Amino acid sequence: MRTVAIIQARCSGGTRFGGPKVLAMLGKKTVVQRVVERVREAKVDEVVCAIPDTPENDPLATHLLDGDCAMVRGPEDDVLARYALAASHSRAELIVRVTADCPLVDAGIINGLLKLQDEWGAEYVSNNLERSFPHGLDAEVFTAEALLEANVKETRPEGREHPTIWIRENLAYQRVNMDAPTAARASLKKVMEKARLTLDYKEDFLLLNAIFAMLDPLDDRYVTVAEVLGLLESRPIMMKVNAHCAQRWNAEQRKLALA
Repeated sequence: MRTVAIIQARCSGGTRFGGPKVLAMLGKKTVVQRVVERVREAKVDEVVCAIPDTPENDPLATHLLDGDCAMVRGPEDDVLARYALAASHSRAELIVRVTADCPLVDAGIINGLLKLQDEWGAEYVSNNLERSFPHGLDAEVFTAEALLEANVKETRPEGREHPTIWIRENLAYQRVNMDAPTAARASLKKVMEKARLTLDYKEDFLLLNAIFAMLDPLDDRYVTVAEVLGLLESRPIMMKVNAHCAQRWNAEQRKLALA
């Protein structure tokens, strides 16, 4: 199956970070550049960024073109439609979904999901149906057929914004969850449960920047998740930098749900 990783990214719309976080510099590279480079290490045929077609996102488009990354532009407020466009343009049969606010997304995790999908033949595989990996290491694999069906049938606003809700809830599809390795969950219990490796707030950025600075100061190699978790295990004080951000995020999501 032709496997395409589709990374959703945008410059506009975000208010938590105080600027276009995907273009923020983590060391010598932008956040989105790190995501693209790390996903390219996985066993995929192509990496495509799905970005909005609004003028505010033109700087992101230019940056991606300069980095020789394939790109598809579509509606800003309809991420599901944007994904469907990207899938059609890239002739995808199997899709890896990654978001551009996860600069430590791991090729090994993606490959594990692809292996599970191949073994089970499932329409949907992820590592967050039941969470055992830290936030920021999330990835999903699903068939293009399921995505295109979702694009036709999903009518809920939240389902258009979060493009896999309809697939995850469809009982006609086989869904498989990938758990973190038992050994890691036992030996790195606090890190696996408490580490926050996604980028929403300035505090998240401070932690991520420190991780890259300590593990790869020259920006010349692939930093593995094992190295990241090991660093945080040896220096747990680092996780306090953004520990409060999880509660802040949850509170914001509850407020949106009640709006």
